[in-house]
Order: sequence, then structure tokens, then C-alpha cells
Amino acid sequence: MAGASPLSSYGLGFLCIYYFTLVLCIPVVPASAFSIAFNFSTAPASPCGNDLQCRGAASLSNHVMELTRNDITSNSEHSVGRVWYARPVPLWDAATGELASFNTSFTFMITPDNRFYTNPNTGDGMAFFLAPYSTNDVLSSGDGGVLGKCPIVPNKLIEKPLVERENDPSLLAI
Repeated sequence: MAGASPLSSYGLGFLCIYYFTLVLCIPVVPASAFSIAFNFSTAPASPCGNDLQCRGAASLSNHVMELTRNDITSNSEHSVGRVWYARPVPLWDAATGELASFNTSFTFMITPDNRFYTNPNTGDGMAFFLAPYSTNDVLSSGDGGVLGKCPIVPNKLIEKPLVERENDPSLLAI
């Protein structure tokens, strides 16, 4: 008579339990990840000097990062502020050659200073940028033109590589 013996059924069940226990007990090393996160709306103190490098007119005021002077009693023309992450951010894993991916979101408001602009629909702009890491000012000193990213020198290439996402309302007002 052909049929399964009780011993072989128990043996198969034991073998399955042993296999799944063995698989579940194998240590799995998760892939390493580098994560950066900060939120100005919940920051208890200014991140300038800790997580961020702030230069020029940049400052944190009432949970808002101000990139230019925001003082009605002083002239805000040619006011430039820069903010960048204080530590290097690897864009690839040197050991594996795997490129990093990133996701960012930010909300900003560009408010014109109507005392200095002939077109009330313009205001200072801003740029999100990637540049080689430096503990010094990441970009050369520029003024209010070209969003303060670099000095305006005719017929001269910028010496440092730069990738940016520019938001400049003065270009929209033309």
C-alpha cells in the first residue's frame, strides 16, 4: 500500500521549520545610508554654525531663513546671504562606485522690496546648488546680481564646478 508514513510527514515538517528558523536567524547587514534632515519650522535655535554655514546677510529669524537684509530702516540693495550644509555630503560610495540619490523639498517666498525696484513684481531670487565642499565661503563673493553666486567678470569662466536650481523672479518680470 502506497502512503506516507507518519514519521516522514513529521520529518518533513521538522525540516521546514528548521529551514525557516535558519533563514530567519541569518544576520542581514543593511545597506549603509547617509541621511540629512533638518526643518527650520521646528528648530529650537539657529542652525547657523551647527548644521549650516551662513554667510553674509543670511540668518534665521522667527523660524524663517532670511538670505538678504530684512530691515526697513536700512538699504537692502546688493544684500547677499549664502547658506550651505556644514559637512561634506558624499555623492557616491568610493568602495562600490554606486552613485547617491537624493530627494529634497523646500518652500520659499520671495518678497519684493518696493522701495528699490521699479517693477513691484520682482524680488530677490535664490538658488539651490551643489558645489565642491569647502569650509570657506563655497562661492566667490558676488553681489545682488546673478543671485550673489559669483562675481560678474565678462568673458571669464567660473572656476568651480556648480550645479544649481535657480529661482529668480526678476527673469519672470521681463
